Amino acid sequence: MMETLNYDFWKYFKEISNIPRRSGEESKIAKYIIDFAIKRNFKYYTDKYNNVVIWKEASEGLQDKEILGLQCHTDMICEKLINTEHDFSKDPLKLIVEGDFIKAVNTTLGADDGIGVAYILAILDSKEIKHPKLECIFTTEEETTMNGAMGLDASILQSKRIISFDNDNEEEMWISSATAKEWTSTIKEPQIDLNPEEFTTFCLNLDKFKGGHSGIDIGDVTRGNPIKIIAELLNCFSDVYISDFEGGSKVNIIPRDCKIIFSINNNELSKVSVLENEISRIKNMYQTADISLNKINNVQKSYSKQLSENLLKFINSFQNGAIVKDEYGNVILSGNFGAVKKENEVMNLLYSIRYNSSKLGLKLENKIESDMEHYNIEAKNHGNILGYEQEENSQLIECCEKIYYKCFNKKIKKVKVQACLECGYFSNKIPNLQYVAIAPNIYNAHSPDERMSIKSANKMWNFIIEILENIN
Repeated sequence: MMETLNYDFWKYFKEISNIPRRSGEESKIAKYIIDFAIKRNFKYYTDKYNNVVIWKEASEGLQDKEILGLQCHTDMICEKLINTEHDFSKDPLKLIVEGDFIKAVNTTLGADDGIGVAYILAILDSKEIKHPKLECIFTTEEETTMNGAMGLDASILQSKRIISFDNDNEEEMWISSATAKEWTSTIKEPQIDLNPEEFTTFCLNLDKFKGGHSGIDIGDVTRGNPIKIIAELLNCFSDVYISDFEGGSKVNIIPRDCKIIFSINNNELSKVSVLENEISRIKNMYQTADISLNKINNVQKSYSKQLSENLLKFINSFQNGAIVKDEYGNVILSGNFGAVKKENEVMNLLYSIRYNSSKLGLKLENKIESDMEHYNIEAKNHGNILGYEQEENSQLIECCEKIYYKCFNKKIKKVKVQACLECGYFSNKIPNLQYVAIAPNIYNAHSPDERMSIKSANKMWNFIIEILENIN
């Protein structure tokens, strides 16, 4: 049977897809939600961060049940394919349906967390769905700074149990989130002159890697990291002089592409064949990737041998991908080298780690900062995102487990996720918070290949209604 877009939440998903909502630019989506609340005479709250909270009274007969929080974030990651003309500050997303999937043309879909926004708006608008009193929390800047969750006034919150829709797997219930440490660093010095008669210059370009979400997809070894791969490939040369180096986009996105322009001394030209063999090996490992090595006209300016060496050795020393897993196969320590960006004569580096174990995380932090000092990498700024832990058998978790089993005759998997959710900040504001995250199947979030299963979105909608009507 062909799945349809006839459920009420699809109307809202389409409407919010017309509203630009880049992380940090949520004023338009906030206005849309506020207007929605005013039109329906709901009590609401908003603040300078563009957070919005809406309260809806309990259905008849459910007034005695404890208030329930429903939570999502309104911002989205804005990524597009190279040469795609799309302005995320003003252009609507172009939605298309391909089989069971809804996606956007050449851009991210924003199902992370647009599906949460759509679900909550449809619940608020419904006169048929039975539910306890609801506190619906729409936060901002989740994809970047977490400023929305950090800045939200705790005194206005009433719920001590919250269901979030910031997830991407219908078979999983996320019960904790990782702590993250993010660095923005620089390495800089004036470029030097190279004698074109002594050096040969190449452009090494890696493109069309899978990319993805640095928390959710980090355990998938098939994605690769082109920034790390480039640094490893150039290990075959004794001396490398970097002229340009660009790759990735954001600290929390697995890179899809990377390009480096470098020169080698002519006495090392015989090693180019070694590089070409390594490129062939990498192509076999990553079938979707497009990798090219081309000789170009000699570049007159380059970074020094020492700076080039420091940069490549630092990237090589950085532990990327899934580093440690627990006994259930959950990644509990990971790293992502997110981007290298050259601005004038400064190299900007963006990288991060995530951990569900403080002991493991702090040890890795210390190693990275020691390597930064050793290779003269200057920390421009860094940020921390709070993680969240709770008892695996909280009342909310047990209730959602039972209802899931009743609906689908199978157990939902409880996951300690590497993604950074806002529950770390809510747990600081709400003593004894109970928090879970559920959502439909979303694939390749944070990349232009992002798509969401229509069947799964409909399935989870019915699961959510069951929770609302039957929660303890």
